[in-house]
Amino acid sequence: MRNPQWDQFEARFGYPPPHALRRLHADLEMLLTDDLIEFVVPGDDEVWDVSSFASIDRAEFEAGWNVLDPDLFEMASDGFGNPFLIRITGDVNDPCPVWFWMHDGGTNELEVVCPTLDEFHMLLRNGLQERQRSDP
Repeated sequence: MRNPQWDQFEARFGYPPPHALRRLHADLEMLLTDDLIEFVVPGDDEVWDVSSFASIDRAEFEAGWNVLDPDLFEMASDGFGNPFLIRITGDVNDPCPVWFWMHDGGTNELEVVCPTLDEFHMLLRNGLQERQRSDP
């Protein structure tokens, strides 16, 4: 987590990482937390959670779900191992909509969680700060 292997990312996807992904991975406090981070997307009543973030390295890429499109990057997962994903397009300025896949749901259908990775990052950051305020 502390040293993303961006060269391995580019080797895996054939493109440099989006700037939004680099910003997310620069937030080490959030990436390294042991806390479950809960968040709600504005206009949605569902409470989402992130329990872990993917490392940017070869081992992580090799361990991914091979039933999904090869241009999807599993950047985080919830408490049940369901991944949050972004599609790697080759555009470093791509806003990177964030998708969710319920792996035991029996389909390969993806659900859009956030329209941008930066918004997803902000919601997670806010969720982490809320948790820190509520913990004694």
